[in-house]
Amino acid sequence: PDSTLNERDLIRWSFSSPVVAREATHAWQESGPFAFVPPQEGMFCWESPTDLVFRPRERWPVAQSIRSRPVGTLRDPDKKPVRLSSNHFNTTPLKMVGVGFYEKPSQLRFRFNAEVHPEQLAKHLTIRADNATETLAIDATSSEPTNNPVLTIAKISANKLHLEISQKLRPAQGDIGLKKPVTQTLRNPQSLYLRGTTEKMYSFGKGDIYLKFSSKVLPGKLRGYLEIQPE
Repeated sequence: PDSTLNERDLIRWSFSSPVVAREATHAWQESGPFAFVPPQEGMFCWESPTDLVFRPRERWPVAQSIRSRPVGTLRDPDKKPVRLSSNHFNTTPLKMVGVGFYEKPSQLRFRFNAEVHPEQLAKHLTIRADNATETLAIDATSSEPTNNPVLTIAKISANKLHLEISQKLRPAQGDIGLKKPVTQTLRNPQSLYLRGTTEKMYSFGKGDIYLKFSSKVLPGKLRGYLEIQPE
């Protein structure tokens, strides 16, 4: 049956009655009763008189729609023709596996499981700063397909960026795009925020509170912004 192929999955065909003699089983061959569109390299093997498998030579290409079609006439041990049908398979769809700021605060680097055109990513990507309704301008830094496209965005001062990639994005080589829109929130590396606190208590109710910020802060700059209240 039609299905999704991951990594090095085998394709299996099962028949209701014996198709080959038992002595013809467990022998791997480059040719078989099926061909693939687009062509795929691999080996066929009859695991039993009724079960045929195909093993790809490499991992299945990402985001591809593959069709198997019968070639020639397959006959069973009684010389009767065996009815064969075509099948369709989809490989792993396009997927974003990571995103983050790159060499500059105005650059974002994405990571996909297949090559994409940076211009197409920029076209299908929207970025909004915190509490903003307008989207940021986005430019591609290259026109070459890559798994790791880098995009340039406008300089921002907001604490967070909210990204969304449309489901319409397609790989540079392949038919199957994202299964659903991708959303991600990034914290602006240039924004100042409190990362955590630590308390250290001494005798007679005295103690220290250590504040950890995302970047260096002069203690004097905290006056008027910091308030400590007992529980």
